[in-house]
Amino acid sequence: MSPPAGDLLRAAGADAESPHGGQADFVLVHGAVDVPGAGDPVDYTLSIPAVMRSPSLHAIVPGFGGIKRSSRGLRNALAGQEGVASLSFEPAREGGMLRDLFKAQQVHVDTLAAIFDDLPNNPRLADTPNAEQLDLSRTVLLPHSMGGLPATERARLYPDETQAVIYMGSVGLEASVMIDYVRRVAMSASHEVAGKYAQGKLVPGANRLHLAYRTARYYLSNPLRTLGEIGSCLAADIEQPLRALGILGVETGALYFGADRLVPSHDSALEAARAVIRHCEIMEGYGHLAPQRHPFEVAARLGNISARLEEASLAA
Repeated sequence: MSPPAGDLLRAAGADAESPHGGQADFVLVHGAVDVPGAGDPVDYTLSIPAVMRSPSLHAIVPGFGGIKRSSRGLRNALAGQEGVASLSFEPAREGGMLRDLFKAQQVHVDTLAAIFDDLPNNPRLADTPNAEQLDLSRTVLLPHSMGGLPATERARLYPDETQAVIYMGSVGLEASVMIDYVRRVAMSASHEVAGKYAQGKLVPGANRLHLAYRTARYYLSNPLRTLGEIGSCLAADIEQPLRALGILGVETGALYFGADRLVPSHDSALEAARAVIRHCEIMEGYGHLAPQRHPFEVAARLGNISARLEEASLAA
């Protein structure tokens, strides 16, 4: 059971304990928002560290398959280890039949808007220690995989409220042809999902049967949305929007994973990314699901990129 909002959570276990030893304190703040056409409310959770190293809110934008609690480890690692307030949410699984199929990302853009509108009015946040240090007007978006699409649109629509976007293994940074995309999806699914699931290493500490149930329920609860999101990833091209973000003053960074079979990290891919992104890094030996499987290591690299982009933003 989740601790009550405003309670001090003394980090423990795989979700929060530092790999370097010791424990870090942070507070959990829960909320829920109604999203147009989404049916059920969307839950979100904010982790606020006891010692805040940056006033910027870091918001994780989940990718395809962002099932319940899949971003919890990274969110808590960012708060407990890196000292930054971080937010995650469980993506909506419906947005209306036509939007699910033809504008699958719109409900995620609307979800981000609803959450950021709700945060200043969340009564639980007002009673939380350190909340007064948080600058909700300048957010750092941390999209993973498919999450790069709604995060880019959010930053384009609200550049004055977006300090930076740091992409984690995001689709859309390199053009794809269908047969190559299908091949990469198949390789990623067989090695990083099925293979790791069979070894019990897909999500550390997770019950395999429970995880399989949640995953099947997520995808099968709305097959139209699943197809729409797959199609949107295939058609994704965020190169021009990224150029627009630079003009609008939004800093951009990217974190690639060297063993990622879905989003390539070869030299040509990195060269294309560096043409439109200020700072790129690569984590050799890590796969596409590194944010879920290795949250502390990913949080450390995100903290480094975020600090570099914040310096660039202040200098500008």
